[in-house]
Amino acid sequence: MNPAAMTSTRQAGTSPTAIDRARLLIAELLDHGAGRDPAMIGADDTLSGLGLDSLDRVALAVAIERATGADLADTAVLRIQTVTDLAGHLAGGKA
Repeated sequence: MNPAAMTSTRQAGTSPTAIDRARLLIAELLDHGAGRDPAMIGADDTLSGLGLDSLDRVALAVAIERATGADLADTAVLRIQTVTDLAGHLAGGKA
């Protein structure tokens, strides 16, 4: 992973935050699901900019649910715009 792109909320020497862990999970799922290089997925990349259409977003939501056990509504993943927004939603924040 590109540490500069994926760890913007982490301070040097501290453990990853929930948002950092969620970002890494999203990057890994995007890598496995569509062959994207996780190192090229930045925290502020938009899902549409990564080439995800509505069906891809729903598939991503299903993959997240399987990986985490979280209940991610299809409508949430359709309105969320960036990797960071999605990570914040997964970490319990509002997106």
